[in-house]
Parts: sequence; C-alpha cells; structure tokens
Amino acid sequence: MTNIEICASSISSIIDSNKFDINRIELCSEIGLGGITPSVGLVEESLKHSSVPIRVLIRPRSGNFVYDKNEINTIKKDILILKKYPIEGFVFGSTDISGNILFDQLRELVSICDQKKLTFHRAFDVLKDPFNDLEKITIC
Repeated sequence: MTNIEICASSISSIIDSNKFDINRIELCSEIGLGGITPSVGLVEESLKHSSVPIRVLIRPRSGNFVYDKNEINTIKKDILILKKYPIEGFVFGSTDISGNILFDQLRELVSICDQKKLTFHRAFDVLKDPFNDLEKITIC
C-alpha cells in the first residue's frame, strides 16, 4: 500500500487537502525555503481544519541540516511545546558537515517525542551513506 503525504504551509492548503485521499500532512512554514517549523498558531488552526493526521516539521532555519547547540536546544523546545498537541508526530533530521547522521543527537531528540510518530526528513538526501544509515535510523 502506498501512503500519500502532502506538505502544507497554510490553512487554505489544509482545507484543500481534505478534498483528496491522502494519508497525512507534513505541516511547515516557508516551503519555498525548504520548510521550517510552523508557528503554534498555524498548528492549532491546522488541527481544526484537517481531516487527516498531521506531522509537524521541526527545522529551526533554512539551509543545511548541520545545527549548533543553540539550534538543537530550539529543536528540543519546539518538540516539547508541540507534542502537547494532538498531532500524529514530527518530521526532523540533522547531519554533520560530512553528511553523517549524528545518532546520539537523533536518539536524544527521539527520546523526548514520547509516542509520537517520526519521519527523518530530507536531510536524508545529503547523507554520505543513505542506505546504510536507513537501517540504523529505524532502530533509534
């Protein structure tokens, strides 16, 4: 079975998505920049209008997926705030400068998500060894 996910960054996109047979929505802001974490207001309003599960993108800025300590703290705070909402889960990922997943960092983020479903986002596209890392991601 194929799952269909759409990326939405506005309430009108959420409302329009109800017309189609999709499995879930990835909610973000600034799709033109590759997507960043949406505001709490957008999350709340999207939940009011969506008939399908929503996963929220957690990405503090556009650009690469190499985050410093302050950005990781921002990611953690966003997860802690947003996990209180009835969303299905989160979409996030990070790498080092060489395209390696920082598995200790990933496990730390996964641990604060509780039972929310998770998706490793498009940071996957810049991995040095994506097929080997894919198996490792699933055990985090």
